[in-house]
Amino acid sequence: MHISLSDGSSFFVPRELVESLDLAPGGECNEAALAELRHAHLLHEATEKAIELLARSEHSRFLLARKLLQREFPEGIIRDALDRLEERGYLDDRRFAEQWVSSRVRRRPEGETALVAGLQARGVDGGLAREVVEAFKREFPEELERAMERAGDRILRTPGVGEAELREKLQRRGFRLSDVTTYIARLSDDSFQ
Repeated sequence: MHISLSDGSSFFVPRELVESLDLAPGGECNEAALAELRHAHLLHEATEKAIELLARSEHSRFLLARKLLQREFPEGIIRDALDRLEERGYLDDRRFAEQWVSSRVRRRPEGETALVAGLQARGVDGGLAREVVEAFKREFPEELERAMERAGDRILRTPGVGEAELREKLQRRGFRLSDVTTYIARLSDDSFQ
């Protein structure tokens, strides 16, 4: 419902709220009712912006909150809006983490520790991040192996890369030493220039 104030400002709020406050068209509004109307308006705006952002791509709660903060919504409003979206199933850190890991392994090959750290940097709880990466590894074991091979192939395109440098760079990308050692053992001497 569209609300217009005597100062010329206006905003939209849910009809149910206006009815619950027993406001009549053209009627007076006390400060408490006005504060509740403004809160409802901000909550509606923050929720709509969050839905718009989620329609473009999955977000973790942390990333979505940060984007709403950049748009200058108050922290309490953001918390309430994100709680609503989680209750409705629109916002889910597990779903975000699963999609992020799947996409990341294909786009930028890196190992388990880097994937977990990447999720944590995006606000996903450490336990959930490890759980999602482990589940991905169980479900798609060949994906992480191919990711290491793709990363290794890219590194080996650089002239003069030796075994030690390859090992170091793959470990920095989050691949486990034992997996890196196995991968390097399968390479021929021709692989190193």
